[in-house]
Parts: sequence; structure tokens; C-alpha cells
Amino acid sequence: MTHAEKADLKRTLRVKTLYKRLFGEPFPSNWIVEWHVRGLTIVPHMRAVYLMCDDMKDPDDFHTVVHELLHVNRPMMEHGREFEREVRRLLRRAKVK
Repeated sequence: MTHAEKADLKRTLRVKTLYKRLFGEPFPSNWIVEWHVRGLTIVPHMRAVYLMCDDMKDPDDFHTVVHELLHVNRPMMEHGREFEREVRRLLRRAKVK
């Protein structure tokens, strides 16, 4: 396994662990996480969610990951005040140790 593949695996495990922490359930088995040079793709069958972030150390990148994981968990929830309120709630939950 190359260094890049190991780094991708580590990032994927972090995303799946974060998902379980946020929603109290395992990352959906029908979704695939694929990392690319400039981000990741989370794919359930025919739908793709693209995240343009290299890691979750930057607060903006972390916000983006949480935002997109909310789309994974609640695909019918649309952007708006309620969506952003839920993202903020999940960000608080993610920071509680």
C-alpha cells in the first residue's frame, strides 16, 4: 500500500467515525468514499457528493464534511435555515469529547 493510499484510508476512517459520532449509526454500507487529489467523493449508487478538502484540520473543511454528511444522512433535507441550524448542532456535537 502506498503512502497516499494509507493517507486516504486514514481519512476515510475519520469520516466514517465522525458520521457514527454525529448520527449514532454506522456509515451507510451502500455509500463509497473515494479520495482524489483535491478532495473526496461520497457515492451512494448513482448520486455523488463532492467535497473539496484535503483534511479536516481546517475549520472550513470540517464544516464542509459535516454539511455533506448531513446530506448523506438526510438526503431529502434541503438547504435553508433548518439545514444550517442542524449543521451547527452537529458541529457542536462533533466538538464535544
